[in-house]
Amino acid sequence: MTHFARQKETLFAEYINRKNSIELRKEINSLQRELDTSKRRDDELTALFKRLYEDNVLGQHG
Repeated sequence: MTHFARQKETLFAEYINRKNSIELRKEINSLQRELDTSKRRDDELTALFKRLYEDNVLGQHG
């Protein structure tokens, strides 16, 4: 690998950049999925807390 890197610096640099780009895209996609899941959970909890608050204000327990 080091021989290839020395002989073909430009190709090696392109290879590393391409590999890093693919890995970064995978990580970004994974983080985006995690963020989407967290946002959905936040929406669910917000709706639940709102319902609990409204039920409490109206005197409806359980």
